[in-house]
Amino acid sequence: MKKTILLAISIILLNSSVKTVAQTTGTLTFTYTPIAHATGNFNADKRYVLAIWISTNSGLFIKTINKYCDAAYYDKLPNWSTYAGCGYSGTPLVADATSSICQTTGAIVGGVLTSYAPRTIVWDGTSTSGSLKQDMVYNIRIEETWGPSTGNTVIGFFPFVKGPNVDDQTTGIPNDANFKDISLIWQPTLTTESFAAATATVFPNPSNTGVFNLAVKDSVTAVKVYSILGAILSNETVSLSNGDTKTLDLSSYNNGLYIVSVTNNKGTANYKVVLDK
Repeated sequence: MKKTILLAISIILLNSSVKTVAQTTGTLTFTYTPIAHATGNFNADKRYVLAIWISTNSGLFIKTINKYCDAAYYDKLPNWSTYAGCGYSGTPLVADATSSICQTTGAIVGGVLTSYAPRTIVWDGTSTSGSLKQDMVYNIRIEETWGPSTGNTVIGFFPFVKGPNVDDQTTGIPNDANFKDISLIWQPTLTTESFAAATATVFPNPSNTGVFNLAVKDSVTAVKVYSILGAILSNETVSLSNGDTKTLDLSSYNNGLYIVSVTNNKGTANYKVVLDK
């Protein structure tokens, strides 16, 4: 009898622990400008196709946010169509009646684009089914094709932390040959004041030694370092003022992307750093 009671208590405790996963409500705002390509465009003009979706850091599909592509060109977005489970095949492409047809519920959709204009997208933290996702590191993924061959396909991804703190990346994301003017900010619903993006600067970035310098441009009371999977690697209480510099030694960790989180009485800001020894 005692064993039965203990087993029942263990099951209740296990189920309770599962339900404690944080699920912060909020809004992700992502802005970018695709760069026009001079040759190889659809029908000899500057039309192009693209898709934007949210995934976990491991690549698990969460939700399509934007899709500008006619069904006839779904094979020109091979990464997105695979992630989203598009059921199109054959020449010309026809829909498979048993497929999910790309899971575009709630997304902004349209045909091929004719303008490389700046674009802004918003994610409310939910999946295609409308369920609020747990707090962790997610990626915004963009795929674009500007010609009749998938050899003209590019894909970019931008990690961010969904959680109770602001992840402000409105500055500092570099332009590349395909996307420019990139910014993103995760703003949790309960945070009423956004943290200034210039609160601190982390350099050198990337670091080939594993040592980073945190130059403070405002008061800072806590510094944390996360892995890209959201694991806390260090957590320090500090008292830093404008002009102070703190050394962060990550040399014992493997190469990759890490998140440096700084906090003061206004909130928290997160900065991506790259370790490349």
